[in-house]
Amino acid sequence: IARHPMSAFIYDLSEHTIFKTAFRYRHTVWRAVLTAVSFWVFLVLHLTLWSCYHFKVVKRLGEQYGLDLELNKGLLKVQWHDIGVISAITTFFEVFYTQQCYGRYQMLNSTVNQVFRCSHRFTFEFKQVVCGLKPVAGLPYLRLSTRLMQAQMVLYFLELRNRGMKESQWNQMCLMGVLKPQEIDFLLRYSGPQRVFLLLDWVGTVSVHAHDKSELKTKGPIKGLLDRLMLLDEAQKQVMDIVRMPVPYQYFHMLNIMVIMNITLWSYGMAMTESIFGPVIFFFALFIFIGMLELAKMFSDPFGDDEVDFPIHMWLDKFVENQLSFLEHDYVPAEDGFRAQLSTEEKLAWKPGQIASIVNGEPEAGNGLRSNSTFTPQAQKGLYRLVPSEEAAADLLLG
Repeated sequence: IARHPMSAFIYDLSEHTIFKTAFRYRHTVWRAVLTAVSFWVFLVLHLTLWSCYHFKVVKRLGEQYGLDLELNKGLLKVQWHDIGVISAITTFFEVFYTQQCYGRYQMLNSTVNQVFRCSHRFTFEFKQVVCGLKPVAGLPYLRLSTRLMQAQMVLYFLELRNRGMKESQWNQMCLMGVLKPQEIDFLLRYSGPQRVFLLLDWVGTVSVHAHDKSELKTKGPIKGLLDRLMLLDEAQKQVMDIVRMPVPYQYFHMLNIMVIMNITLWSYGMAMTESIFGPVIFFFALFIFIGMLELAKMFSDPFGDDEVDFPIHMWLDKFVENQLSFLEHDYVPAEDGFRAQLSTEEKLAWKPGQIASIVNGEPEAGNGLRSNSTFTPQAQKGLYRLVPSEEAAADLLLG
């Protein structure tokens, strides 16, 4: 599958066996953990303590100075049931934090996709209300509102990623035709959030004028169309509300203190053995704790460049591609409201099992086409796109 370098990793469960998955490095937590400084600090600490216990280093130093010192004896003895109390509390805190971050991650995924849905529904209703069976009259309004909405979506997601617009990005938007030079000059006077709101206002203004010019008797009141626009604004606001309300920092701070205390005690407790399996068990226990913490941090901000972050640039690119194919398609029968098709429509006569065979990818030969029916594939036309290349919209969002 061809993907942008910063796209989400797409995988097929049937192709990933237990060992192939567990020991994979790319697109996994292994990379995040093994590049974390804290992981190596704790591992070095543990190996140092294990070596001191194994080679009696502390006991020998004590003998040189006339002191009775030995690891895991007397004043330096640690009871595992004492460590277990802290481990249990820390595990609960870390699991709860990871669960909260993942729940927030799922909620953000749902609300972000709701933004795209609201935009599609607004465009669909705009086309039916303004264009109807006479698309020529309303098509300029439809194209203008769509262009402004797509510009609004780009700026909105850039704000979510906490990335201001660079001069090169403004130039690219101008070259792509997403924004006109005079529109860019005006928007540069305002801040990022203000630009998003202004573009939404422009879309509303175009909608009002288009609705007023529409001669369709079935267009209904303008409120229905503006309500669709308000639903888009509300969906965007919901995403911002979730983004601005992360797990309180005090909880995250307390969790980090507990993790440090717990792993430090593990470093000492698991080092008090002459078996080589002590460091091995500590390595995997450390990996699990640090891995869960790193994964939770990735979940908490899915608008960056981590492995689990949302591929917003890909979603936006496909959103534009799908929307323009809906707006600019040139299916001839649709131009007159399918009037030519009405006289040839016949009674539906699908037989049981035919649809199932199509869905399963095993259509039966001659089991659905009438003898006088023929199907000749036409030359495929490229999908309507806003950008001249497949990755232009993604590059625009990524800067």
